[in-house]
Amino acid sequence: MPSLAHTTLVIANPAQKRTIWRNMYQQWEKPKGCTWEVSLERNFSLLKTEKADCAVMGKQECEEYFKMQDGMETLRRDAKVLQEGQVKDVTSYVLTAVVTPPHHRKKGYATHMLSLLHYALALPLPATPSFPEDDYGPPPAAEHSPRDATFSTLWSDVGRDFYRSIRIGRGERSREGWVVGADREVRYELPPSNGEENGSTALPQGWRSFPSVSDIPSELLDTLSLRTLITARGDTSAKTLAYDAPTSPGILDFTIARAVRFTPAKVLERNEGAIQHVYINETTVPPSLIVLAPTYTPNEPHTLKISYLSLTPPVAEEETAQQYADLFTILYSRARMYSCTQVEGWQLPQPLIDAWEEWTRDNGGKLVSHVRDEHLGALAWYGEGPGEEVAMVGGQFYAWA
Repeated sequence: MPSLAHTTLVIANPAQKRTIWRNMYQQWEKPKGCTWEVSLERNFSLLKTEKADCAVMGKQECEEYFKMQDGMETLRRDAKVLQEGQVKDVTSYVLTAVVTPPHHRKKGYATHMLSLLHYALALPLPATPSFPEDDYGPPPAAEHSPRDATFSTLWSDVGRDFYRSIRIGRGERSREGWVVGADREVRYELPPSNGEENGSTALPQGWRSFPSVSDIPSELLDTLSLRTLITARGDTSAKTLAYDAPTSPGILDFTIARAVRFTPAKVLERNEGAIQHVYINETTVPPSLIVLAPTYTPNEPHTLKISYLSLTPPVAEEETAQQYADLFTILYSRARMYSCTQVEGWQLPQPLIDAWEEWTRDNGGKLVSHVRDEHLGALAWYGEGPGEEVAMVGGQFYAWA
């Protein structure tokens, strides 16, 4: 096992950033049939949707040469926290593309890089465990360390334990690393089409559709984000709630931008070149909102992802069943329009799942609700108060990276 005390963390230069993207492509995208050219183009596009950067760990061999050993990508987000009855606007980061090159694996590089990253991101608060310089060597330099995060998130494909074990600091004052808080998924498999592959373009009464998330009023996202936090407070005993809210610039674009380049030509031709991603019902107060992301990953089933969903309960309780029916009608018809064979949603409320199960019995198809073993949403807490008293809120597909 090599000594890691002389390694450090820096913001990647263009060449190092391209290496990280190449590692990501080899690990995840090439096995699915994606080409390097498409992958590279998509990465450049994603840099425009969220505030993205790459970090690399390695040794400064000399003034001119930095030996890269590991790397990853971070996206800065404008997040929200509910603590002591107050909603606060904070900064968070989501970590992605943590891929160690094969010749550097099993040497502890990823663990050490992420241990350093805690201190490059975390707010310098009194509660933050001191940097373990005896074990880690010098901390990351200030010019490579924003130190403005109240929390960070990642989406684990290697189970629950690895990222949780990468603690913040050492000793008695250390905190757990990334703790899984979002792992529930619902998948609806459509029945055979019976010739209705074009789907119905009509929407239920009160609903309108739009092609872009830029069509969503910002004040609506503010209102819905606040309501999500307040509602979640009644569902948990946690003292603090942490939320990667849909108000963060570019966050709702992210999953759509990932999917759009794979959209089959026949789908675009059938829908006059435009996918309707946004659905708003202004008959409720506040309006209900759905954001959909048809996803066409090579060599996988075409899937209509529920990227974001917020339904305002009707004034009359007996109208709830109709509201759910309208939602399922939208999901079914859009899946048909966009040549998707299944619909997928994350962290949906149980009453909605129960209603969807009943709707499926009447309309056909198959609904499966389960706990995922990959894409596990996890959170590391850097703010005031113990991490054990913090709950991760949201966890819908738009927050994934």
